[in-house]
Amino acid sequence: MKARYSLFALLLAWYPASLLAQVTGTVQLGGHGTSEKDNPARAAEYSTTQSGPDAAVSLQYKADGFYLGLESLALSSDQQKHALTFELGRMVRSHTTFSKLPHRLVHDSLANLAGAIADVKIVYATDMDPAARYGIRYDELTNHTDIQLPQAPWLTISTDYREQWRQGHVQALSTSHCYSCHVVSVTRSLDLHTKDAGISAQASFGGWHVKATVSSRDAREREGAPTRTYERAQHPALRTPLFDDRVVFDERSGPLPYGWYPSQEKDTYRLAINNANVFGFSLALSVTSSELSNTHTGNEVDYDGISLALARKLSDKARLSAFIRSYSIDSTPYFYDSPEPAAVAGPYAGKTYRQRYGFDPDYLRLSALDRDVVEGTFKLSYKLGKLTTLTGQYQARQIDRTNYQVAPGETTTLENTFKLLFASRPAKGLQLRAGLTFADISHPFMALNAACNPDPLQPNSVPSPLAPGSVQYYQIHDARVADLTSSPSRFWEAKVSGAYQFAPGMQANLSYQWWDGENNDLDLTNWSKNVQGVTATLSLAPAERLQGYLGATYGRRETETFVCIPLMDG
Repeated sequence: MKARYSLFALLLAWYPASLLAQVTGTVQLGGHGTSEKDNPARAAEYSTTQSGPDAAVSLQYKADGFYLGLESLALSSDQQKHALTFELGRMVRSHTTFSKLPHRLVHDSLANLAGAIADVKIVYATDMDPAARYGIRYDELTNHTDIQLPQAPWLTISTDYREQWRQGHVQALSTSHCYSCHVVSVTRSLDLHTKDAGISAQASFGGWHVKATVSSRDAREREGAPTRTYERAQHPALRTPLFDDRVVFDERSGPLPYGWYPSQEKDTYRLAINNANVFGFSLALSVTSSELSNTHTGNEVDYDGISLALARKLSDKARLSAFIRSYSIDSTPYFYDSPEPAAVAGPYAGKTYRQRYGFDPDYLRLSALDRDVVEGTFKLSYKLGKLTTLTGQYQARQIDRTNYQVAPGETTTLENTFKLLFASRPAKGLQLRAGLTFADISHPFMALNAACNPDPLQPNSVPSPLAPGSVQYYQIHDARVADLTSSPSRFWEAKVSGAYQFAPGMQANLSYQWWDGENNDLDLTNWSKNVQGVTATLSLAPAERLQGYLGATYGRRETETFVCIPLMDG
């Protein structure tokens, strides 16, 4: 750090005195000390734990038609923030930032993964690097530049650039099955690099502003995935290869990669049209199209959307606004062709699982993400007084899922939400807010036939799950009849909050929230949840860089749902 300050002083001495006379700003030098105890990943997840000097610099240089500004804060080698701004007349405006910070990650000891029952069925874990400290170094570089030529003042060309690096080490877990549930933890190197680049052109004429933007993203993992040779799939008690016809991989497959971070590419195209006065309405129209692709698998996700925002002042006290949006998401279907090995032991030796039971393990994966959505929000605000406003809001949203049913034969969810909001400042330093919400949802998201078999599928015991006539897992899965959800078909919500500023830099806040929802559209049972919470905070800021907070929270949550626990031995 001393060398850095000496170099900075040398550069200042080199500049002509007339130039330095036009430089204004501040240079602050200081220091800090830290100490660690217990788990720094919890107390300083995104903060430096290094001790030493720090510096803050804020400099500005102005000349005829030129401006240069520098803002820099260096707390340590792993936590810094810098910004450089320059303007060349009215033609070029550029802003560049660079920041870095640490992200400490928790090391799971896996101490809970240890258990055994009769017949030597065990769960255990092995940590190959128990003393490792996991974390990521986060660096980000951004630049935004506007170019506006005097010959075409109505046109602005802008470029955006962003580069992000995430480098470090994380904990990677893998699990072997059948013979034992063996979880292995290893240290995985991480080197994620993301690059965004975009260019836009904005034209302004007659009150209209039209902006077209093209951007591209490239995200890649430059470290290879870890590999593991999984244990042989055997019966845990008999130590025999009875599962060969129903496993996809084990020791015989050799080292296999896991914990992939897929590389991705994304192209986005956007057109925005704005006008502050179209027959008394402010208008904002936006059209967006994007394509996201996984460069490893070739899978793609396409997004196409259009939105319209309108707002109008009806009177000195009333204002009306509306936002309408429609978008669709479409992804690549993926056919999974399952390996089908033959059994090498037992009564069905030499046959595949399909040959034994007629079960086809191959399937076409159709994404539940695919959907068409139409939504709108309409808001009317009215001033009851100079500092008091009452707002009514209605929101409707229809989600039509292409490949996922939320009720028998039904893929569409319709949401209707009504809100009433109150905001007031009845006295100096006092702010009051209140809100009431009611929502009615037709066919909310749920999992059809997700649990519960009404009748025993195999009331009589059999000597082995491999014996002829024994019930198989896919038959238990297909026999489920109960729908499950954690989404309400209707709910009420109330919020009340207040804030009072006792003095500059001293403020108290108090808030209360109540939420009550239910879903009576399930086939076998009902679902309900009630949530209440109170939060009180006191904030103090006696100086610009000195802040303190004191807070207390009380919460209560009650959920009623239906749970089925299958009892089986096999």
